[in-house]
Amino acid sequence: MPQSLSWYPEELAWHTNLSRKILRKSPQLEKFHQFLVSETECGNISRQEAVSMIPPLLLNVSPHHKILDMCAAPGSKTAQLIEMLHADMNVPFPSGFVIANDVDNKRCYLLVHQAKRLNSPCIMVVNHDASSIPNLQIDVDGRKEILFYDRILCDVPCSGDGTMRKNIDVPSNRQTQIRPTMFPVKDEEKLKAMNLERCLRILPHHQNTGGFFVAVLIKKSPMPWNKRQPKVHQKLPQRTGDAEVTAANSGNGSDCIIEEPTLAENEESKKMQELQNLDTEQSKKEGVCGPPPSKKMKLFGFKEDPFVFLPEDDPLFIPIQKFYALDPSFPKMNLLTRTQEGKKRQLYMVSKELRNVLLNNSEKMKVINTGIKVWSRNSDGEQFGCAFRLAQEGIYTLYPFIHARIINVCIEDVKILLTQENPFLSKFSSETQKKVKDMAMGSIVLKYDPDPEKPHDLQCPIVLCGWQGKTSLRAFVPKNERLHYLRMMGVEVFKAKRKEEDLEDKTEGEVQHRLVQTEERMDVEDKEHDLVPKMEAEIGEESSQSPVKSSAMEIENKIEDLDQSSKNANSHVSQEAKDTDASNVKD
Repeated sequence: MPQSLSWYPEELAWHTNLSRKILRKSPQLEKFHQFLVSETECGNISRQEAVSMIPPLLLNVSPHHKILDMCAAPGSKTAQLIEMLHADMNVPFPSGFVIANDVDNKRCYLLVHQAKRLNSPCIMVVNHDASSIPNLQIDVDGRKEILFYDRILCDVPCSGDGTMRKNIDVPSNRQTQIRPTMFPVKDEEKLKAMNLERCLRILPHHQNTGGFFVAVLIKKSPMPWNKRQPKVHQKLPQRTGDAEVTAANSGNGSDCIIEEPTLAENEESKKMQELQNLDTEQSKKEGVCGPPPSKKMKLFGFKEDPFVFLPEDDPLFIPIQKFYALDPSFPKMNLLTRTQEGKKRQLYMVSKELRNVLLNNSEKMKVINTGIKVWSRNSDGEQFGCAFRLAQEGIYTLYPFIHARIINVCIEDVKILLTQENPFLSKFSSETQKKVKDMAMGSIVLKYDPDPEKPHDLQCPIVLCGWQGKTSLRAFVPKNERLHYLRMMGVEVFKAKRKEEDLEDKTEGEVQHRLVQTEERMDVEDKEHDLVPKMEAEIGEESSQSPVKSSAMEIENKIEDLDQSSKNANSHVSQEAKDTDASNVKD
């Protein structure tokens, strides 16, 4: 039975003593295993060692913090940091962000997969050697400044001393070499100088956990080797004298003033330099390292699609803004694509702070992925008023800015949308049918608001992306996310049952599609009346050989002829079905 970890806040962490093998093979735990797999895929839970959750927790992250995860792959701790940034769900764009780095390019893509589950616009994945990661610059009131992080998580590669607990098949069941990790160093004098009694050392055999050593280092003042930065101000009316020097126009057309230090400041800087020299000499005597040696960053061999922000007057955004009636406060400058030429297939969004980082460090950083997908191009979508449909990944980010194309649905309508692939409008409530008929075809937002007078129903809001057709309504929601919402509503779906229901839904959907085509044919009945006498005459001639079989075959052949003759009349219906299927495949 899973139990909550008492030391983790708000009962957000749970643990079980069941092994992975038992979870996979035991029939009694099949339902629990399916729950873990589907909820992990859609980002609602993450599975990791309990001790691995301690370092992010000790960082005490707030939504405004700028965080660097230096050795981030595979991304479990990164996911924790993102969750802490989005502690307030009512704020779609927290002012903080996470830059997740890893030196291994292949593991970076595993990190991307883990981070994208949380659908955050405040995450950037980069591929650098952490020992030579570049100093990033940001624009602050028209001047360039170095980006300083509020929190840095460094989960460095370890010796793997705790592997014996999880993997009893370690060669010879022995560890022939133990490096200083969770075990104390032998030199007692160094041990006392490091104040390790203030750190956290976790041993595997104490409480059946992994081994870990955690130290929280707080920077109290600038490092002695950091150069003093000059004071930079906005350009003021020039005065006579030598106290001010006007800088030349920079590339972006902005001017700045650099104040020369005063006499007192010169004396202060000399004292600082002397102290730095003394600290360096003293450090060398004590064997403590000084400033880290500089390393050259290698950018060759790096190939990734570019991140191109949409210009403010891009004509691509005008129909989108009009179709969805976006709020004037919508940050359209934060939209970006991954292509410079040709049609833009996807539109992504990042936070304002990450946009600042991307624009000012494009040549320094090896960015693997960033942003959240908010719009996706629909094939032949221009005929519906907008070429881009909403993406479920970014709907909770976009929803506060959308003022049109919203349909409020009841709990029963949500169940129909999540359990059926392409249901007819006639299956929905009368209120939903009326709202749909008053709205043009295309991408829509389906919103469920809980009813306080019905406490037995789901008591949290749901926002879904959908598509309104001529006679049907569907939701563009991934499979695992559908299962998540169904569980919240008390509708449990097993894997075996789901296969049978999917087959039934597919068969029913084909029948429904056939009926839709039949209903749309305006002139088929007239043609059938004209062909009935001919069919009866032909069937009567061959009835002597095989009356029943011949009649059935002739009727099928004539229906096929009718289908062919009415193909042009209902081409728009079949085209709509193709577009819908194509969009579903893409999702």
